[in-house]
Amino acid sequence: MTARDLHQHDGAWFVRTPKYCARVREKFLPLFNETTSLRPGGRLRGEMAHDYVTAAAARWLHQRRGVPALSVDRLRATYVCALLGEPVSVVDVLAWTGLQGAEALDGYLAHVTRTSSHCATPKKEAK
Repeated sequence: MTARDLHQHDGAWFVRTPKYCARVREKFLPLFNETTSLRPGGRLRGEMAHDYVTAAAARWLHQRRGVPALSVDRLRATYVCALLGEPVSVVDVLAWTGLQGAEALDGYLAHVTRTSSHCATPKKEAK
């Protein structure tokens, strides 16, 4: 990923991947902008291979108190769950994550907190 991969669609920021555009969550834009200003050309992670960067971060975080094990799957799940917790459509979540269908979201739904705008109890039937 390079600084040029950051772009906008309808006012929201996205990162271009080989297969789709992933929306950048608002709270990460300052960090993304800082990183792109420090490295305006070339890959944002430098010349290290992506699997080495992840492995190095996982080693650094290994067995730190209160920090779960780092993995690419956990990072992706965190992103998907965060999107599901935002007021966006399922169609958008599928497009931004590259998932192929709504059933692919089933495993994530147990980890999404319902907002107070949802009714937690069903309506009782009238007698």
